[in-house]
Amino acid sequence: MINFLAIYERLTNSLFVCFVVMIVACFQPSVISQSVPEVNELAGGESERGDPAVQYRIHIGDLIEMKVHQEGELTRVARVDKDGTANMPLIGNVYVLGASVQRAADRIRKLYMKEYLVNPLVSVTVTEFGKSSFTILGQVKRPGYYLYPSNRDINLLQAIAMAGGYTRIGSPSKIVIKRMVAGREQVVKLNGKQMAKEANSEIVAIKSQDTISVGESLF
Repeated sequence: MINFLAIYERLTNSLFVCFVVMIVACFQPSVISQSVPEVNELAGGESERGDPAVQYRIHIGDLIEMKVHQEGELTRVARVDKDGTANMPLIGNVYVLGASVQRAADRIRKLYMKEYLVNPLVSVTVTEFGKSSFTILGQVKRPGYYLYPSNRDINLLQAIAMAGGYTRIGSPSKIVIKRMVAGREQVVKLNGKQMAKEANSEIVAIKSQDTISVGESLF
């Protein structure tokens, strides 16, 4: 005798399973093919935000190591020269000053691709940071020439602190910074007293090779 009740239950269960499978399939995310964006030129816009190691800009005096995957003879450790270049095998001096390590690697990669290699994988690492410098003169306790690591940012008040602070007759409101910008000397007059006093005051950052002069108080 045919058990119609059992057949009905099996059909009902099968229809329910098919319905569940269809619902799940509708909610599965679609797979979209995306190509990795090509790295911009050395002088192009930034796409490397968020990673401090990537954001670091190569300075004069930095020691950098360049490697090409599976091309061991091309490995080179070079010091960034005063003209902003580092000497690399076959391609000679490459301008890397102010570039992140990613952009420097891309620049080197493209130079190798011009004549020597097909789609090389290049990496650049800063193995030793160079030194930035500033000179501070006038009414500070230890005037002179100061060095600091190029991967460290310092501001005006920190530079004055490195020089021992103001003398007894030093005037925090009479500070002058001289720096070279595009081959021309730029002179900036600042009020260090106001910077230190006001909570929202923007403290000027020191750039390498700045000359800071602290004036004398009249009273």
